[in-house]
Amino acid sequence: MTPSPTAAPISLPDWTAFIVAIAPIAALLLSGAALWVSISSRRVSGKAFKLAEAKEDRQAPMLDLEVVTTTSATNATRDRVIDVDIRVTNRSEVASSIRSASLWVSYTKNGHDNRVEVSPDLSAATAPAFPLPCKLDARDARQGWLRFHLNSARIKGWSITAFDLVLLDTDSRTVTYKGLSVKEVL
Repeated sequence: MTPSPTAAPISLPDWTAFIVAIAPIAALLLSGAALWVSISSRRVSGKAFKLAEAKEDRQAPMLDLEVVTTTSATNATRDRVIDVDIRVTNRSEVASSIRSASLWVSYTKNGHDNRVEVSPDLSAATAPAFPLPCKLDARDARQGWLRFHLNSARIKGWSITAFDLVLLDTDSRTVTYKGLSVKEVL
């Protein structure tokens, strides 16, 4: 059908004026919703970051060294023999390994303070010996004895002031037990 020539001219409906009036209000509501979403996302990402940091901390190597008991005696050749029973605990969630152990002896000789490193004698340790190198699985612990020999000729004239036990892991990090108390066995 064709429109009649006497029809009224076409005008915009009243609803377009309504849309023009509410458009700024709708834009304000949408921007507020977007702001709320971004704040919520920031909060969630902050929590995720804290969880990731906590997981990283749990996976960092955390070796605890506990000295169970120590003894010291003089053998037939007058060497001082120090036996140390240790327990090493891996508190992290990843495996770690101990590469070596050493006893650091602090002493005074002729008025000078000195420090010397003594390696363990793994072949002569009291049973059960602490294995070196030693792999520790996640949340694992291992216990055993280490034996150290201080040669009598070497330590003659020493005034021993302290013993420190040092473990070295495969990433060259150290775990130290300072001020090791050694019980003398007569």
